[in-house]
Amino acid sequence: MASAAVQNKTPRKVLKKSTRDSLIAYSFIAPNFDITLWYDDRYEIKLGGTDELAYKIRYLCSILDQLSEYQAGTIDLTQAAQKKATFQPAA
Repeated sequence: MASAAVQNKTPRKVLKKSTRDSLIAYSFIAPNFDITLWYDDRYEIKLGGTDELAYKIRYLCSILDQLSEYQAGTIDLTQAAQKKATFQPAA
């Protein structure tokens, strides 16, 4: 079971600090606490577990700033602890 500190750090609460919260269309937290967001009707964002959630959100914001308005696809931050993220364009 997740600790109270982890439960209080939902993606929406962390994203509110970056003013991107209103663009989250849907979020899903699996029983193992893997988090997936659908953002701005263009991106599926895989955050993985709740470890380093604030860091992953900051990393995500920097990635979103670099993508063009016409791009869409999957952003995978499940290996952010290793300083890795991938973007798979939509087909």
